[in-house]
Amino acid sequence: MGIGDLIPAVMTFVIIGLVAGAGALALAAFQNQTNQTLYPTAYTVQSNALSGISTFSSWLNTIATIIAASILVTIVLGVFGYLNPAGGRAGGAR
Repeated sequence: MGIGDLIPAVMTFVIIGLVAGAGALALAAFQNQTNQTLYPTAYTVQSNALSGISTFSSWLNTIATIIAASILVTIVLGVFGYLNPAGGRAGGAR
């Protein structure tokens, strides 16, 4: 796994953040325009959706930390796993 392999993962994470942010802005705008007494169901659905996006976005920090830790563990294990006990490279010419 090289650094170039991380770019799609990072871009996916950025896109998830952008979509969640844009969705929250759109839902908040719709909710501000919705009359709670005339359309109580629509207002409740919008409130629930905003709550769901808020809950999901609060987990993004944890998800990013887990992804970063797994990348570091993969790099460390890859470096140490590539060396044989004698200190030379594994799989080389004998």
